[in-house]
Amino acid sequence: MKTALDSALAAATSSGSVDPLGKVVYQYTATAAINGHGRTLEYEADDIGLDLMVKAGYDPREAPKVFEQFLRVSGDQSALKNFLHGTHPTNKARIAKLRTLIAERYAGLDKAKVTRNSQDYVAVAQRYWH
Repeated sequence: MKTALDSALAAATSSGSVDPLGKVVYQYTATAAINGHGRTLEYEADDIGLDLMVKAGYDPREAPKVFEQFLRVSGDQSALKNFLHGTHPTNKARIAKLRTLIAERYAGLDKAKVTRNSQDYVAVAQRYWH
């Protein structure tokens, strides 16, 4: 049975037949492109989340610690596997990106005026991280 992908690939070739290797290459290329878009959206969400965190009075230096914990618990995919199959940036990439944003935007932030490790946070963190 011919799939929509087979039909599209056949139409794109001069012979009208589908090369199995071409089909695999197309599938990986399409997946990488779609996942790359998803990773871009995740970086954007991290960026917006960091701004909202600071506007709410929290210390932005705490944000990378979430992904440091994910890294300790779950590890990371290789760069190639993440490029081909990952829908989110790697934990290491998110940590690096957040640290860069913090250094660029919040270097002059008065650290005495931001909240860190509130009692509520510590109570929740102990339930989930320890």
